[in-house]
Amino acid sequence: MKRVIPLFSGLRPTMPHRCAVPGCSASSDRCKGLAFFNVKRKGNKDWTDILVDKINRCDRSFNLDNAKICSRHFEETCLTLDHREVGSE
Repeated sequence: MKRVIPLFSGLRPTMPHRCAVPGCSASSDRCKGLAFFNVKRKGNKDWTDILVDKINRCDRSFNLDNAKICSRHFEETCLTLDHREVGSE
């Protein structure tokens, strides 16, 4: 009897993240090790407003709900990495 193994084992495939900053070509599929941060944050309108102002994009392809910025655009001292292991909660 053949055994069928699910392709994604219950995990949804995700599209690669692309940096919304004009001129930045970073994407999660090509730039391993970069972190990508949501531009729009629920409950933090100040964060969203500042980033939208700094990005300064008004083209039709800019979608605030999906926009992300890569870690190249933040000073290292501004980043906090979460080192929790999966399942440690």
